[in-house]
Amino acid sequence: MKISNTIISLINPDYLFLYNAGIVVLFGPGTSVAAAGKKILEVLLAAHEE
Repeated sequence: MKISNTIISLINPDYLFLYNAGIVVLFGPGTSVAAAGKKILEVLLAAHEE
């Protein structure tokens, strides 16, 4: 898996468009920093294992 971009706190995003453009993880408004950090680490570790 190629990790290309991470976007944090988008307002009214077009999620499908962004995922189709290669975004791996999206965090909406109100996402806790701890939850976002955990998810980012999970994505990075999964990419490293490939």
